[in-house]
Amino acid sequence: MKAFSISQLQTLLNEKQVQTFDNSLPPLFGNEEDYFIWKNERNIKSLRFRELQRDEILNCFTGIDSGSTTTKILIFDENENIIFTYYSVNQGNPLKRVIEGLKQFEQQCSQKNITANFVASCSTGYGEDLVKSALNMDFGIVETMAHLSGAQWVTPDVSFVLDIGGQDMKSIFVRNGVIANIELNESCSSGCGSFLQNFAATINLSLADFTNQACMATHPADLGTRCTVFMNSKVKQSLRQNATIGDIAAGLAYSVVKNCLFKVLKISNLNTLGDNIVVQGGTFRNDAVYRALELLSGKSVGTTDMPEMMGAVGAALYAKKMINNKLGNNINNRLSFLNLNPAFESKELQCKGCSNVCTVIRFDFENGNRSYAGNKCEKVFFSRTSAHKKGFNAFEMKNNVIFN
Repeated sequence: MKAFSISQLQTLLNEKQVQTFDNSLPPLFGNEEDYFIWKNERNIKSLRFRELQRDEILNCFTGIDSGSTTTKILIFDENENIIFTYYSVNQGNPLKRVIEGLKQFEQQCSQKNITANFVASCSTGYGEDLVKSALNMDFGIVETMAHLSGAQWVTPDVSFVLDIGGQDMKSIFVRNGVIANIELNESCSSGCGSFLQNFAATINLSLADFTNQACMATHPADLGTRCTVFMNSKVKQSLRQNATIGDIAAGLAYSVVKNCLFKVLKISNLNTLGDNIVVQGGTFRNDAVYRALELLSGKSVGTTDMPEMMGAVGAALYAKKMINNKLGNNINNRLSFLNLNPAFESKELQCKGCSNVCTVIRFDFENGNRSYAGNKCEKVFFSRTSAHKKGFNAFEMKNNVIFN
């Protein structure tokens, strides 16, 4: 048996040992120079911004994306130039964050003596109905449609839209400008932004450092596409095999994309994605996830310089479209700075619509609107101002158009 001195042991412990695993994945980049070139050449389109001008009169179109973990607000002028954006973590109170963002816009208008007229407004996301009711907004739109509108505004010939948010993922297949299919993750959110952010926090790294280490990793660990509990077990196993933090980070980036493409979407032929892939959601600010999608799909991927705002972009575009098509002439709602302190009463109810017997919170707002939260099934609740109107069978309509 060989004996070591204390100094020799310290030297050995400080030496970086690199081990190649049989199940390691290809590195995201060959070296730092490759990463730098890629960052400068990838397909990122800049959104159109313009500065607010003193003493101007603004006609505003407002989109609010109240997501599962974050709130996004975007405001257009009449020419679809972006004049205001707001992004914040919800911190358990999405309505408060929305009001905080709109008050920031109000303050900017006040400082420059600007008159802002909210011509039309629209909400989307998890908090769509709550925000719409509380602030007397004009419209609401399903978030998949909002994300598609945002993607087509930037890339009209988009063939596939992938949005990965904090706790969910949405994918839209587009053919000839219309939706061919939509797929969502049903329950497990291990392949989403919150999972990566939480893992980075557990090892005391900022998300930026975590991403950089992933991009520079030489032997990304193959962690599969398992749920959070089993993923943590796989991570610990890889660390015992001497994987670096970078290898783990890169492996997690691969897992996010694999989970999406092969577990949620169950794609067997990547050509179904088409040639114009657009990605959205804050998760795609992570270069490692973006690059992993390129490598696994073998296709060019495009996005904007603010991927997290595209749901709000789509909501604002929908509000403008509804007004321009004269579909909003009879509406009485109006978002304004005057209703940024909505008073409300809440009451806890037991829904007896099915065997779930959900505990539902009913919000009655001072403006006469009503909203419900807490239901765990697909039962639809209606406000006191909306009539109970049965929907139509879209598949039946599509078949009639095609075959009759």
